[in-house]
Amino acid sequence: HLLLSGIGDFLETSVAAYSGSAIIVERDTGYLIANSMGMRNFKTNEDGTLARLHVEDLHRDMLAQAYARFLLDGESQRILDEGGVRHHVHAQEFAFEGVDWIVISAITGDFLLDEVERSILITVMLLVLTILVAIVIYRIVAKRLFRPVDELLRVSAELSAGELSKRVPIVRNDEIGSISRSLNEVANNLERIFDDLEGHVEARTRELHEANSELARNHDRLQLILDSTAEGVYGIDREGRCTFCNHSSIRMLGYGHEEELLGHDMHEKIHHSLADGTPFPLDASRIFRSITEGRGYEAEDEVLWKKDGTSFPVAYHAF
Repeated sequence: HLLLSGIGDFLETSVAAYSGSAIIVERDTGYLIANSMGMRNFKTNEDGTLARLHVEDLHRDMLAQAYARFLLDGESQRILDEGGVRHHVHAQEFAFEGVDWIVISAITGDFLLDEVERSILITVMLLVLTILVAIVIYRIVAKRLFRPVDELLRVSAELSAGELSKRVPIVRNDEIGSISRSLNEVANNLERIFDDLEGHVEARTRELHEANSELARNHDRLQLILDSTAEGVYGIDREGRCTFCNHSSIRMLGYGHEEELLGHDMHEKIHHSLADGTPFPLDASRIFRSITEGRGYEAEDEVLWKKDGTSFPVAYHAF
């Protein structure tokens, strides 16, 4: 049981611990019944009469908004912003015979997050402390136990780079020592194999040199045979690019050197059109069909095109 004049003190005491504010207003009129801000619930007019304060006279927009929205949709809880600060606002109807009030309370969002922030801070501090302890332990262990491993990795890297004379020093008789001895044995074997390999490579190099010399001589003989014939002869790969040509073909086509034909698409270069200038499709060419079908073809009704843009009739065989 409270006197009406003591409700304001009760509200102030109730929300003081939460850094909040609270008001009680009449539901139907919005007139102030009590507040926690230490304000009077009425004002004195110039003629000395008293006038009750409305919730909008408090100049607390969020409280006025909470009252209006509660009347509109009956929503009791919402988050509102006032002066750049978020507030959690709660509105609740308080009614019994002869009384129909709305109690509105608001506390800042920061207050609700204090416990969360405190928990997060403690967690972060414990995490940082754990990481620092782990780093210290790691450095101690690395210094006492991992130094032989580092030496093992260093020598392994040097061996992989070709420094076959490097060896791992054996500092203790444990698993690392066993691995170090095994790696040294592998290095010894590699060094012996490498020495033997040098002799094999030298002998193989001489054999390849002799084989290349013989291949070059055979190539020269073949080129001599091709250049001695009056017919033009050239070869292409499966993509139609020129791989060789003799002097007669170069002369017939009006070129000066074989480099002007080697590597070029011979259909696009010398066989691209018919005598009347009509484009000659690749798939209609007997040369192309010889490649795709794996059989020989001959023709006596086609033309080839020279370097200067003129054409001449030819009879050819494609195999």
